[in-house]
Amino acid sequence: MDKQKIYILNPDYKFKNDEDRVVMYSQANVRNDSEKEWLGFVHPYQALLLGLFTNESTFEEHCKEISTYFNMPLLQVEDMMVQYVENKDSIYNKNEGTFVTFPKNVLIPFEGQLPDYDFCQDDLMCETVDINPDRMHKAPHSALFMLNNHCLTDCLYCYADKRTKCDELTTEEIFDIIDNAKRLKMAKIDVIGGELFIKKDWDNILERLVSYNMSPSFISTKVPVTEDIIEKLKRTRYNNVIQISLDSMDENILKQLIHCPNGYLDRLLAGIELLQENGFKIQFDTILTNLNSSEEDLTALYNYIKTINGLVYWEIRVPEISIYRSESFKKVVYDKAEIQKSCIFAKSIKEKANINILVSDEILASSHFDTSPGEKCFNHGICGILNDQIFILPDGKVGVCEQLYWKPEYLIGDLRKQSIEEIWNSPKAKAVLNMRYGMDETSNCHGCKVVELCSKTHRRCPVRVIKAYGEAHWDYPDPHCTRAPKQLNSEFIL
Repeated sequence: MDKQKIYILNPDYKFKNDEDRVVMYSQANVRNDSEKEWLGFVHPYQALLLGLFTNESTFEEHCKEISTYFNMPLLQVEDMMVQYVENKDSIYNKNEGTFVTFPKNVLIPFEGQLPDYDFCQDDLMCETVDINPDRMHKAPHSALFMLNNHCLTDCLYCYADKRTKCDELTTEEIFDIIDNAKRLKMAKIDVIGGELFIKKDWDNILERLVSYNMSPSFISTKVPVTEDIIEKLKRTRYNNVIQISLDSMDENILKQLIHCPNGYLDRLLAGIELLQENGFKIQFDTILTNLNSSEEDLTALYNYIKTINGLVYWEIRVPEISIYRSESFKKVVYDKAEIQKSCIFAKSIKEKANINILVSDEILASSHFDTSPGEKCFNHGICGILNDQIFILPDGKVGVCEQLYWKPEYLIGDLRKQSIEEIWNSPKAKAVLNMRYGMDETSNCHGCKVVELCSKTHRRCPVRVIKAYGEAHWDYPDPHCTRAPKQLNSEFIL
């Protein structure tokens, strides 16, 4: 390595202060062979050292500066810093007993123009230090923003709460929330519905996000894309993925399954053609039900999807019943053995295909009462509520999960009255996080010796609890726990 060469901090990687540590992160769009959507916690001193590489000093000059400031031998400093120069793989360091991970390609060659870094050395200073990889301390890292709960279709398998009527935020109020998120250096805001493309001013909202480099990872829609939508998308400069929900190549099946109008499939396919012509990346989402899971159905979908230009992937999913719409779900509910056959067939297509296919059938392997309270996590995984993301509802209320919507027990604030930072650190948010809000003494969690462990490790999933025991018992243990009541609500169990 040439020590006289100028290396700079890869501008794809950003720093933000998280009270007693520094968050190193990247966003969905990267340019310099970087890790997409990276997130890690680093010691303030580590951030300060890397933060020096934001000017036109040589590698050797930077190392001399570090050597003088920290009173360290120059060769030791060079050995320490060279590992970050065009590193091809992640770097693992141990700092104060905690492993700290850095992404690939941290320091890159200077190519004639310095980027606009959005931090200064003072931003990286912390009075105390805690680099344990836990919940974001200052504010969420991202948001899932449900802009409306209105749809073009009425899908029988839908899990959304479409019953609740609300006073939707105005465009200006949405802009204020986005500006608040930008000041907090949140990495992104994913926007969902309902349907984004039938939201008033959707293009202006998306344009604001793109201009702040907080663009959604993808936009999911069942709306047939038109020339008008294409022109608005191009004006926003959005260049991430468009996800198309496509459950069948047979419109008669779609009419039963999603209640689409006549001619819907032709318009949807024409819209996909427009997306391809304009260079958009596309992915597909298919929900398996008793109406569309035959080998013939899946083969027809595959034969179409494999022809798509700019295809990212095709995901085939087994749905879970909704808390809100169990009656409609019952109309398309499947026999477990039959849906397993469908998934096996889908996986056989995947093995032979030259496209990326994901088969998400984890729910079929779900079991209950199989994990003791002392084990680190339940066999069905952890729950990510209030770890690094908030869920914003159309009226500005803030919840903790996309499937809990306006459930009062899980509403933690109101963005018409509070800032994102205030809500994230509110007493209600901390109570929900620590499983302490409104828990009834009849719950088996009440008084359990390991309830703190469940809280700390995010073992208990409130959505699973409500599906298993009903809304009245939202404070019961996770059904995977051996202490959970054995009388499950069969309506919610696969």
